[in-house]
Amino acid sequence: MKVSAVIVTYNRLESLKECINSIKNQTRKLDEIIVVNNNSADGTLAWLNEQSDITFITQANSGSAGGQYTGIKTAFERGADWIWCMDDDGKPVNNCLEKLMECAFSNNIVLHPLVLSYDYQTFSFGCWLYPNTNKHKLLRTFDEVKELINNNEKYIPSFGTPFNGTLIPRDIVHKVGFPNKKYFIWGEESEYMLRINKYGFNSYIVIDSIFTHPHDPLIFTPIKFEKKNWWKLYYLFRNRRENYYYSNTKIVGTIKYLKNNLQIISKILFGNYEDKFFKIRVMLLATIHSLFGKYGKYNI
Repeated sequence: MKVSAVIVTYNRLESLKECINSIKNQTRKLDEIIVVNNNSADGTLAWLNEQSDITFITQANSGSAGGQYTGIKTAFERGADWIWCMDDDGKPVNNCLEKLMECAFSNNIVLHPLVLSYDYQTFSFGCWLYPNTNKHKLLRTFDEVKELINNNEKYIPSFGTPFNGTLIPRDIVHKVGFPNKKYFIWGEESEYMLRINKYGFNSYIVIDSIFTHPHDPLIFTPIKFEKKNWWKLYYLFRNRRENYYYSNTKIVGTIKYLKNNLQIISKILFGNYEDKFFKIRVMLLATIHSLFGKYGKYNI
């Protein structure tokens, strides 16, 4: 089967080189490497032009959402049977793809590796296991996974950490479509997996497939982010309204979205946080833009 890797990059040439080197050293060789260059200005295009074994597309910066949209669409149109998705700052260990493909027994499942920080112990973004069961749980370390699973389990039901070594079969892309490029960043990966699940397809984490990615210690407490990083949170708080629709009606989903955003605003207002009014302004702006359908790139 033809397996194509899709990598989205923006102004991280050295990280891109490391990512591609990790991909080329996989024990299960790739059939094609596709790089989507979001108009980088750090020499990425010149370097890509020197490579003879990489397919690449350069486009206006459309964030990870627009990048994955273009990458998955390109891989699909070029005949990929499985599409392996990631950003430029991820590095799969050498047998990551091989272990995923060992579990690729159906064209109706999505497979994720364990996404760990460079200590090979801490999850880069946390890990949700056993969705929609009484065992549904957020884990933060690999040891917690080991305590939950049986020794003979190779894969376990999980939402995974989409677009960090996620392996998607052609049949699912054909039925579900491509990621929602209007999100720009933050939320498009969740929306895509929610949509895939809505179509009735399951996703699993493959226990012995490891993908490394930098860990952000504030990932579970985003409102503590410094002011300079709140441009990212604008997208998080704007984009997730529609994600509520997958488990609710539009009206109920919107009410839950507004309630959650108001709770965060209250927490900022009455808590011990820096730059309170700037953060509240960003929250309100994101909420208003979401309600009125203003998506795409925005400079706060």
